[in-house]
Amino acid sequence: AETCSIELRDTAYHHRDNPVLEVEAGLDSDRCDQSLIEQVADDWLNYYFVDLNSAEYSRHMNAKENLTQFLGYCRAMNWLSGSDVTRKGMMRYLAWLSNTNLAVPGMKKAEGKRAFKNGKGYAPKVIRMKTNDIKQMLIFGAEEGHWELNAGLMKLRAPKVKRDIQSESKYAITLKETALIAEHLHPIHQVTLWLMRVLGLRVSESFGIVLKDI
Repeated sequence: AETCSIELRDTAYHHRDNPVLEVEAGLDSDRCDQSLIEQVADDWLNYYFVDLNSAEYSRHMNAKENLTQFLGYCRAMNWLSGSDVTRKGMMRYLAWLSNTNLAVPGMKKAEGKRAFKNGKGYAPKVIRMKTNDIKQMLIFGAEEGHWELNAGLMKLRAPKVKRDIQSESKYAITLKETALIAEHLHPIHQVTLWLMRVLGLRVSESFGIVLKDI
């Protein structure tokens, strides 16, 4: 692993999306105080987003945020290297991403625009992005010879959580109300409306019927 005695690159650089803006490429912590997994996360951020310059600035900041969040969990679990990361511990972390009300070391309830409306956890798309950043960092560390890659961790997926969003009460319009609505519609749409009301068809089902089929 890299030590403090090694001269490190200047992590401040000018991002391609905004040449005037000077960006801190790695994590917001002193290299001398970092564990091995934190150093590798730093190196991956520098390699992927600076050396390869392969993503937009906003994506870079998302990845930095995702790894900073995960590394907080690593510190709470005393994971100093990628080889310390366990399947059971990762499943617990992924479960927390889906439901941040769970009591997980070093983690707090999700807030802000990325949380579910009911505050239970992150949106599935965000969870996939967070998980992918972690996996890519672990793969990078293995390729650099810092640890053995645990293939089982690469197959992990966040558990599906049923979101407690109460649906609005449904009301079926009467035949008289249907007739009043149909008066203002094109004849073809009148037929479609009556099919939906009488047969209980959904919109996609009723519009898929050709008039000659009736």
